[in-house]
Amino acid sequence: MKKFVLPTLVFLCILLCVSSTTGTYKINVKIHPDSKLTIVGNTNINKFNCGFDSKTLEEPIPVEFRKKGDIIYFKKAKLKLNTYLFDCGKKLINKDFQDLIKAETYPDIYLILKEVSPSTIDKNLVDAKVDFKIAGKTKEYTVPVTYDGKDDLSILGKLQLNIRDFGLENPKKLMGLIKVDDVITINFNLHIDTI
Repeated sequence: MKKFVLPTLVFLCILLCVSSTTGTYKINVKIHPDSKLTIVGNTNINKFNCGFDSKTLEEPIPVEFRKKGDIIYFKKAKLKLNTYLFDCGKKLINKDFQDLIKAETYPDIYLILKEVSPSTIDKNLVDAKVDFKIAGKTKEYTVPVTYDGKDDLSILGKLQLNIRDFGLENPKKLMGLIKVDDVITINFNLHIDTI
């Protein structure tokens, strides 16, 4: 499966809207309520799957950016996800997930798109430089991105993150008998519009 990242939805909209000229632009993007975003992790016993309630993303996301050559630099392209809007299927698992990501102290996860440039791997992709801010710590990722821009813009894919990169410790349950893996996977199935 190809890898994607949520804030790149902003860039993908821009690809549809912007000509090849250099300049500064402002747009708004809207995420459809039928979009899906899940965080999946493993323990030594089973798997957990926490889905974000996309219906809560009602407000348009304002974005500012400028083009310089083949690179697009972003000034405002931030998506805020409230950690309490992830549902893992059971209250106890929800609480464990919120404890893992320190939701009481850091109730939001931020995804910030910084720049996009042509991919060095594949001419049909672009590389998106993105900051993830989880539990008060920020880590930058460069992610290859592609999209389906037929009727509406669709983004499908995944990104793996190591929770230790954000100063988080994998919880141990039942005196250490159940352990959560360090790597979690963020899966995307997003549909968006520019407005």
